[in-house]
Amino acid sequence: MENEQAFLQFCAIKKSYDRHQLVVKDFNLNIAAGEFVTLLGPSGSGKTSVLMLVAGFEGVTSGDILLNGHSIKRLAPHERNIGMVFQNYALFPHMTVSQNLAYPLKVRKWSKKRRAQQVNTFLEMIELTDFSHRYPSQLSGGQKQRVALARALIFEPSLVLMDEPLGALDKKLREQMQLEITQLHQKLKFTVLYVTHDQEEALTMSDRIAVFNQGVVQQCAKPQMLYEQPSNAFVAGFIGENNILVGHCIRQETQQTKIKLSNNQHINVSTNQTLQPNQACIISIRPEKIIMSPINTASKDIQANALIATFSFKHFVGDYIRYYFQLSHEDSPKKQTIIVKSLNTHHPQNLAPQDKMQLTWPMEHAHIFPLER
Repeated sequence: MENEQAFLQFCAIKKSYDRHQLVVKDFNLNIAAGEFVTLLGPSGSGKTSVLMLVAGFEGVTSGDILLNGHSIKRLAPHERNIGMVFQNYALFPHMTVSQNLAYPLKVRKWSKKRRAQQVNTFLEMIELTDFSHRYPSQLSGGQKQRVALARALIFEPSLVLMDEPLGALDKKLREQMQLEITQLHQKLKFTVLYVTHDQEEALTMSDRIAVFNQGVVQQCAKPQMLYEQPSNAFVAGFIGENNILVGHCIRQETQQTKIKLSNNQHINVSTNQTLQPNQACIISIRPEKIIMSPINTASKDIQANALIATFSFKHFVGDYIRYYFQLSHEDSPKKQTIIVKSLNTHHPQNLAPQDKMQLTWPMEHAHIFPLER
């Protein structure tokens, strides 16, 4: 994205709280108007610090933040005209739903008539018209979050920050709110900078995701690209479920790399990284990409990207089943676990412990990365 097209720009941002250790290291990112961008990462990775810098609750150590082409790093929080939604709702307990929604409009000196019209519009939008005179203590968690979301949007900000807004909700309600936020975003076209550590939430809602680790963005891409083509081992291990196998490079060609696993079995992987002969590496394979099938005892011509594995146990998860296998070799005592995720069909695999199966997958569905010691 070119700078002139960016609505929100982070330019070489660094943040330190003690003047020694950086919690955000040289952060650069351009966000287009109307885009939904999620900052995703483990606790302490720097994602919430970035959000606080945009909101103005923390100061930038170095670098600049531009909003619509203008620096905001020296503006007070109330001068930035940014909406914000928190995990704990942050509603005023002594105000009704209508009063909570009207408050940011009153601060901005909207007329009484205009305030009432806007409040009614947003009450209808979040389907809480009948709850307008209730206090936050009289609302469910989902209703409180709807009010908090509406309050952040009601004064029509061009940018909305959301800090783990669904973290306090149960799974079903969280999924419902994900849909509602997405629909509101599509309808109102506001720009969103969203922070979460929930990978599924990020994949479901975002136009793009920036994956953080130790203050550095590891990869920023569309959800499918992030999931299917991780740029490094951290992203591969952090986004979704993964089988991480350890091995070393035997030889590398233009289209494929031959790998010897630590249990002595060989596989071929599409070449997505440059490796030297004998260089240690890890191989990442999604559980749902693996197909399990009986070993053809009449033929020893097993595909190069297939593994012979011993079944251990399975977990029934509802719509799918996780099958756990151990990879072993008669010449090696080392074992590696590999998981296969299969849809819960009417005829699930009926396996007993110690059954041996052949596990195969398309070569392009495995990714190799140098092993960092």
